[in-house]
Amino acid sequence: MAEYGQSGVLKLYREMMKHGILPSRVTILVLLTVCSHAGLLEEGEKLFDDMCGVYKLSPTLEHYTCMIDLFSRAGHFHKIKSLFDNLSSSLDHLPLYLAILGACKKWVNVELGRWAFDQSLLLDTKCTAAYVCMESIYIESGMRTEANEIATKRAENKAWKMPGCCQWNDGNGNIHSFTRADESHPQSSCIYAKLEEIREKLTQGGYSLGQHWVSEAISDEEEKNVFCGLSEKLAIACALLNTHDEIPVCITMNTRLCEDCHSATSLISMIEKRRILVNDATRVHIFHNGKCICSDYCY
Repeated sequence: MAEYGQSGVLKLYREMMKHGILPSRVTILVLLTVCSHAGLLEEGEKLFDDMCGVYKLSPTLEHYTCMIDLFSRAGHFHKIKSLFDNLSSSLDHLPLYLAILGACKKWVNVELGRWAFDQSLLLDTKCTAAYVCMESIYIESGMRTEANEIATKRAENKAWKMPGCCQWNDGNGNIHSFTRADESHPQSSCIYAKLEEIREKLTQGGYSLGQHWVSEAISDEEEKNVFCGLSEKLAIACALLNTHDEIPVCITMNTRLCEDCHSATSLISMIEKRRILVNDATRVHIFHNGKCICSDYCY
């Protein structure tokens, strides 16, 4: 897809149709992704309808997730719920509800978000991501009381996740692992000093910690502690300190890279003049010269 671009992929699809070459589920998924990134709502809807009606292919979880992404980016939230009318009972619905919650978090859609949250808890009362997203939606909407109720409910249900962990492999058989606010590494003082140096450069460039990390005003010292204590930033700083300038930085995470860390890592790749690869729980991000080049749009 990167080689041909969005318009090129759609052109190739039309050429396939002219020659009678039927698309596979993977082909349809790629095309739906292109439509989502390019905002091609009508084309995406037709592809999905043709997949079921013309090509007789059963949509997978990935196809439905892509359609949720397409509708949410276009602001057609009413179409998202209609997707579930024909949803196969054999599919795992929870990831779809979480995808809706992610979209509602971005666009601050309280009504649909609450519906997706309630549906998520019917399937799993300990789904950490559902509580986190719903609490963020309420915070963004200024609904502090409701946000506190979600936090209380999460505590009652003990919906806690395992601590996030990031690792950097130095290529010599040594794996450097970090959790949040980790100070166990032998180079810990140098790593935190490097991160503070990076934070100062980012702050001078106008960067500030994202709202999903900050529910209300915090001091500069508190923001510094949050920024420098994140496991992925600790791993990146460790790699920067221990590799040559021309060597790409590659780290692995057991959680999803949040939107704020995605933005910060993009900027770090620019100020450090390094290519940074982050393999998180859902995808690989490739940061270079201030942007993520693995896709047109990640959030």
